[in-house]
Amino acid sequence: MIVRDEERWITACLESVRGVVDEMIVVDTGSRDLTPDLAERCGARVYACAWNGYMDEVVQAKNKTARNLRLILESMRRDPDYDPWLDHHAASELYRLGRFDEALAFVGRAIVRFLERRQPPPSLVYRLKYAALIEAGRCAEAARGIDAALAMYPDYVDLHLYKGIILLHLDRTEEALAAFRHCLRLGDGGTAHLTCHGAGSFLAWLYIGRCLRRLGRMREAREAFGKALALRPDFPEARREMEACGNDHDQPVHDRQG
Repeated sequence: MIVRDEERWITACLESVRGVVDEMIVVDTGSRDLTPDLAERCGARVYACAWNGYMDEVVQAKNKTARNLRLILESMRRDPDYDPWLDHHAASELYRLGRFDEALAFVGRAIVRFLERRQPPPSLVYRLKYAALIEAGRCAEAARGIDAALAMYPDYVDLHLYKGIILLHLDRTEEALAAFRHCLRLGDGGTAHLTCHGAGSFLAWLYIGRCLRRLGRMREAREAFGKALALRPDFPEARREMEACGNDHDQPVHDRQG
C-alpha cells in the first residue's frame, strides 16, 4: 500500500487483509500523522518514500474512496453470498464520504450477515457503527445500543470512548466522565482489538477535561488538558481547550451543570 496521512483508516484497512496475505508492506509518502506507527502496530513493514504525486489531495482522496466503493459494490453484485466484511468495507467508504446514514445501513447488514453465519460481529464493525451514529447526530439511538456492544467487548477502549462522547452529547456529563475515566483504566496497550491511538490516554484526558469544564471544575479541567498535552505535546485540541479555560475559575456548586 502507498499511503499518506491515513491514521483514521490504516488499522481497519490492514486488519481486513491480515488473515489472507503473507506480508503487509506500507510505503508512507510523508505522513504528518500517526499512520506509520499504526501500520507498524498492525504488523506491516513500513518504508518512507517522498512523493509529490498528488496535486489536489482532497479531490484525489474523494476519487479514491468513490472508486473503492464502486469496486466493493460490484463484488457484492457478482456474488450474492459475499463475505460480510464487504458490507463493512462499503460502510467504511461511505463514512469517509460523509454519507453516514448510508454507512449505517451497510453496518447493519454486516451485523446481520455475520450472525447468519453464526459468527459474532467483529468489534471493528461496532466501532464503525457508533462512530457513524455520532457523526450522524443520532446519539440518542447510539445510547440505547452501545451497552449491548460493550457487553460483547468489555475490554474495547474505543467503544468506551464512544460511549463517553455519546453521553456528553446528551448532557449526561457525570456518566460521560465515568466512561472516560474507565478508558484510562483500560489504557492503550491492549492487543485484542484495533484501537484508535490515544483512546486510553491523551484522548481520554481531553474528554475528561471537557467534562470537568462543563461541570464548572476549571482547575481540574486544566489539569486534565495538561495531562493530555504531556502525553502528546502536538495535540492542538488540548492546547485550544487549555487556552479557552485558562482564565476561567471554578463555578460555585449551585451554578454547575450536571
